[in-house]
Amino acid sequence: MASSRRRVGSVTLLVLAAVGVVRSQDRFEAILWRHEGPTPSAAWAAALKRAGITAVSVDQAEHPKKIADLGLRFYLDHAAGKGILHLRDKQFRPALAEYERTRSTKALERPWPLLSGRTRAQLLELVRERVARAVPHKPLLVSLDDEISATRLANPLDFCFAESSLTGFRAWLRARYGTIDALNRTWGATYERFDDVFPRTTDEVRKRELGFGLPQNLADWNDHRAFMDSVLQQTIALVADAARKLAPGVPVGFEGGQAPAAFGGWDWAQLLEAVDYVEPYDIGGTRELVRSLKRPGTRHFETLFPGDGDASFVVAQLYDKAAHGLAGTIVWSNGRFFADDPLARGPKLSSFGRALAAELPRLTSPRANVLAGAECFAGEIAILESQASVRLHWMLDSARDGRTWTRRFGSYERTHSTSIATRLSWVRLLQDLGYAFRFVTPRQVQIARWSGRPPRVLILAGALAMSRRTARAVAAFAAAGGLVVADEAPARYDDWLMRLSQPPLDELFGCHRDGGKRWLREGKLVRGAARLGSGLGVVATSLRPEGITVASELPGALSEVDRLGHAENLGKHGWCQFERSVGQGRAVLLNLAVCEYSQQRLDQSKIAACRDLRARLRRLFDRNRTREIAIVRVRGYPTLVERVLLTKGRRKVLVVRANCLEGRAVFDKLVARGEVPMTIVLPLAAKITDLWTGVLIGRGRRIEARLDPVRGSFFVVEPF
Repeated sequence: MASSRRRVGSVTLLVLAAVGVVRSQDRFEAILWRHEGPTPSAAWAAALKRAGITAVSVDQAEHPKKIADLGLRFYLDHAAGKGILHLRDKQFRPALAEYERTRSTKALERPWPLLSGRTRAQLLELVRERVARAVPHKPLLVSLDDEISATRLANPLDFCFAESSLTGFRAWLRARYGTIDALNRTWGATYERFDDVFPRTTDEVRKRELGFGLPQNLADWNDHRAFMDSVLQQTIALVADAARKLAPGVPVGFEGGQAPAAFGGWDWAQLLEAVDYVEPYDIGGTRELVRSLKRPGTRHFETLFPGDGDASFVVAQLYDKAAHGLAGTIVWSNGRFFADDPLARGPKLSSFGRALAAELPRLTSPRANVLAGAECFAGEIAILESQASVRLHWMLDSARDGRTWTRRFGSYERTHSTSIATRLSWVRLLQDLGYAFRFVTPRQVQIARWSGRPPRVLILAGALAMSRRTARAVAAFAAAGGLVVADEAPARYDDWLMRLSQPPLDELFGCHRDGGKRWLREGKLVRGAARLGSGLGVVATSLRPEGITVASELPGALSEVDRLGHAENLGKHGWCQFERSVGQGRAVLLNLAVCEYSQQRLDQSKIAACRDLRARLRRLFDRNRTREIAIVRVRGYPTLVERVLLTKGRRKVLVVRANCLEGRAVFDKLVARGEVPMTIVLPLAAKITDLWTGVLIGRGRRIEARLDPVRGSFFVVEPF
């Protein structure tokens, strides 16, 4: 039985006024991306309107008048052209091949260096020309480009060594360090002037740092990567500002966003400062990261792909987007939405198009307005997102790659990245347990400035790199009454990626290091790693308790020993779950492979490990009085029922859905069962009605309802 626990605290669905509310667009947008398929015509436009499509793309230099004359709304795509912000494969592959052949920095000049005057002039010229042409026809959005990157996507290559980039890098270092002596101390270098500084390539740094245990100093490599992240953000900001001046009030952004990565410029905390709308790929928890870090009013879209064409799966993906407060979806594509039928008289919908046409009129109707751009309740849990840790994880994951590290493309990283696996696993773990959460940056932790209500729990998710200032703020958070939870030993490096001989948070968790090994690589434990009886994996054998009482297993009740602190003894396999009381709060170092959860949660053979991990977190959260969104019980269901609380204006919607799109076999099994009864237990009594029909479902705290495994169930929550 899926359950979010017997008890829920006093936090109520009805009085979440602390959650910031952003007024967004009136309706959920269903935008067709025009690639291949029928040419625009009156019959084509009529078919789109009947199917619930609300807008279409107008590409690059195409004049939008013909689309506007058909009575269709549109967004301007690729306003900055193709091949500049987004390098095409035919541009990137030759540079990659040349570098792999020569390993020369001469091959590392980006075809369009983002800091060159020529590049920026070309970008601005294209944007000004195309936006000016579109403005009279009232574009819905302006997309600068698709899949922007400092490299290509998130592919690893040391762009950029062009002269303009080197000049910019040296200026950036001067601002960062102040003196050349400070840079030399950090890098271990002997430069006399900033003008002499030359970036170290990834090959050079790997040769110096890998092969002898953990790397000692990656500061020079980290600086170049951080600089290129800032270059992409500054370029996007420059071009976006130019577009806004021509189209005031029209959201400007980009499509095809990648998961956070060491290469490509994918530092979302920076990028989201530059745009008014964004369409990221939902990879490795990127949806929740963007939702947490975006500025108020930023519109968040996702692309809907046809996949294998299964209607139920397509519909489930569509409602998944609506369930999380997205502004809309971009349907890929014109050629897949319509059938390729030369005998058809006029445009004919494909099976993909028919599946969407059966649902889009509902999602774009006034009843669904409350979902579009709604605010997701952020809850009482914060997850620290660290770009420095993302880079460090990449270096550790790739340690055995030799010279083939250049082939760690984004498609490979999706299933072989510890940072991606860790982020997604915490997202799925908290969703399965029924908790709301948000991601936060090191800066937010340092200054204790939170969006919405302050969190009660701070999760250090794979936070291997951390500044001393952030570490002090983490300790202060615990001392003030918060619960700090780390999956593996955090702050082993500072935020410059210099290894620390005495990590600043070891004392907080009551542990010290005594040799041993870290058994984690590419998001999973390597062969030979220790596992508990449940199958839950142990990350490091190097940790020992210090200053806390040890126990062979977790106590079942709060005792004097438990209050002071304890650790779980695994015999020859080391220790896990270090717990220590700190001031009014508590710090817990799990030393457990949380990063494997997203891969295991829908695998029947791994159910014991997943139950063990959920139980451990549930005990910690209960003791901390951290509250779930609501209790949901579905007889015979696996633990995968997600609860989302959306707020828009004064209206609130509770969404309950089967969260299993990553496990097709599980999804198909639940779909075959059809709608099932469920029990919802609310924190306080409420009136619950079905969003789509307006039918009263129930009043009170305990509500009997039904769960649709495909669409999910959407309930309006009102005071009672």
